[in-house]
Amino acid sequence: MVAPLPPPERHKSPQPATQESDLPRLLGRPPTPKRAGKRRHATRNKKGNPGPPTTLEGLLAAGAYRLAPAATGSHSATPSEVKRQARLVRNTLKLLYPKATYDLEAIKLRVWEAHRSADDEYGMEEAIEWAEGYTFPPDIHVRDETDLLAHDGDLASMCQDHHTRMSSGGARMSRESIARMCAGVIPPDDPDYILLEKLVDGIEIVVPDTFVPCSSPPPLRAKYVKVAPAVNKLMAELHARGLIFIVPTAAALRIQGRNFGQTHWAFKKGKRQGRPIGDASNKEDGCDPLNSDEVKAMVDAIYGKIEHPTLASLADMVKDMNTKHGSANTVLWKLDLKGAFTLLFVDPATCQRLMFALTDDLVMIYHVGMFGWTGMPAAFQVVTRVITRLVTARLAGSAKMYVDDLMGCCHVDDLEHDLAVAREICNGLLGIGAVEESKTSHGRQQDFIGWRFDLDNESVAVAQHNYLKTF
Repeated sequence: MVAPLPPPERHKSPQPATQESDLPRLLGRPPTPKRAGKRRHATRNKKGNPGPPTTLEGLLAAGAYRLAPAATGSHSATPSEVKRQARLVRNTLKLLYPKATYDLEAIKLRVWEAHRSADDEYGMEEAIEWAEGYTFPPDIHVRDETDLLAHDGDLASMCQDHHTRMSSGGARMSRESIARMCAGVIPPDDPDYILLEKLVDGIEIVVPDTFVPCSSPPPLRAKYVKVAPAVNKLMAELHARGLIFIVPTAAALRIQGRNFGQTHWAFKKGKRQGRPIGDASNKEDGCDPLNSDEVKAMVDAIYGKIEHPTLASLADMVKDMNTKHGSANTVLWKLDLKGAFTLLFVDPATCQRLMFALTDDLVMIYHVGMFGWTGMPAAFQVVTRVITRLVTARLAGSAKMYVDDLMGCCHVDDLEHDLAVAREICNGLLGIGAVEESKTSHGRQQDFIGWRFDLDNESVAVAQHNYLKTF
């Protein structure tokens, strides 16, 4: 266990909580590039040596701005088109605010950045290209079909045994990990503690008493069929990690209480392959959708309503640290969980409700958390609340959590301690490797819930990737 640091002696009374009327003052805008000089390709420092290029032409010549091949925005992002669009933006601004002055070079850079940002928006063609003609191996179903037969066709029993194997060596959340990490902070009779223990056994896929399941596979979605090489390749990766079962359709049709949704696919920024989705909202003739307002009310009653940190509450957190330590001594940090919903099991007794037909006469069955069922966010919110309470009790600074994103602020001397505590709590509670280390970051600027917090400018602005969407 990492012992908490004593409260820092450098302390001032916190400022009043942020009010909505304060937000216009707090909200800045992304910093604009410095005005370019007369030279179009380079600037010179005081010694006469060429400095870094600050114009669009200079950056292009230096190879600083290159568009990804086959990306959505590439076909229209030629320098001449960027210039045309930049002039249009400038002329529009002049009409709206005629007394202001506008730097065409700065506008051109912004327009070009907007096109580059769009290069991360991939479509179905890019996903198909990424898949490289992937097809399922002919024996991909053998492992799980053999296991199901060994359990006499009892999916719940098979799933329970699989979860036991997955949990060995502290790889998943357990009652022992909950007791160890919550000791002295959250007592066993606390509602969140009790809910978390229930989640060890898995998230119950609840349905109304009148629910009529879709017991036969519905028609495959046209989009899935078109992008099947990519979706199937992603599913094969989940299968190899033991996160889904894949069985022949004939074997799935012998499972009692089965319910079928539809396999779907969606864009994912920065990922050519996109994201596979289990659509539990499909409504076939004579069947009820797994997602409904009634189910949403049921999960809210079980796990509590979701309450996310707001922009104002995050601004309060940063303001308090600035007041306590001074802006120059404050640092922001961020830590993400790996796989989010997949860190939780699905209740083995109800995982038969999460069947989704694939191509090749196959069916996948989710037995860990998934994107697509309306109850997952509410169930995971229990984890979010518990981690927030645990880190709050032990950090030298402060932190808030949005689903699987932990956002913190502290004195620069406490950064190493606070990140170590956050890692220990997340990995210690949810299992080894629960933290996505590649996404851990810290600095004077950080993006929190789509907003850029900047300690140097003491401002909050729309995050760059969202700001560029306005173009």
